Amino acid sequence: MPSRFLRRSGISIVKITGWLDWQADCIVQAGIGLNGEEWEVMKEAWPNAKIIGFEPHPEIVNNAKKKYPGEVYQYALGDKIEKRTLYAKLRHKDGSSLYPHAEKKEDNQYPEFDVMVTTLDYFYDNVTELGKKILLWLDCEGNELNVLKGSAHHFLNCVEMINIELTSNPPGTGWCDPVETHEWLNDHGFLCQWVHTNRSEAGQVDAVYVRPEIFKRGHSCCPEQVRMWEKWKERKELMESMSKIVVED
Repeated sequence: MPSRFLRRSGISIVKITGWLDWQADCIVQAGIGLNGEEWEVMKEAWPNAKIIGFEPHPEIVNNAKKKYPGEVYQYALGDKIEKRTLYAKLRHKDGSSLYPHAEKKEDNQYPEFDVMVTTLDYFYDNVTELGKKILLWLDCEGNELNVLKGSAHHFLNCVEMINIELTSNPPGTGWCDPVETHEWLNDHGFLCQWVHTNRSEAGQVDAVYVRPEIFKRGHSCCPEQVRMWEKWKERKELMESMSKIVVED
């Protein structure tokens, strides 16, 4: 059994979904990790949920074939279909990225792989077949915003919750900016419900974004997001009252 420390992100997402009275029927992961501590926790909580993983690192994929409780596709996710270089790490394979590491390369500690990148919009023509309550899990070392952009045409319309890693102090150049990513998610109908698994030395956190329909004011510590939710609620109530007037007329 992996330690509670290694399972902390999975434990956190299960906690917040419990507070929101929400349960995933499909989990789509961009980056599944070498040991799978997170998906183990989620699978324990939601044994009937469909789970799908996208992972470009060949060794992680081979390891996942032995125990991953769902479908594994050897692709990186992004905003276009292309071939890219994966900059891997021998000692921390979960830290492999489509962006080069800033550290000096020594003793072949940073092998490189050619990998294929796809988009969720391209990969899934019919998203509804995955389920009505999709959790999108993004842990792809700086490429999170591109994954979102590559799902904005139709895939994201079926997603109700996103767990995303945000990094303010990345180990290399090219990583998506947390502020830009946050604003993009707000613009596309998601509110930040909760922040967890804080790694201050890297300026890194996991954040849970949800649709306003399942957002709960009592479980948010972000005043800005609460205000956005209140405005959304006011607009919704106004539209509902106007529709009643039209029907009565």
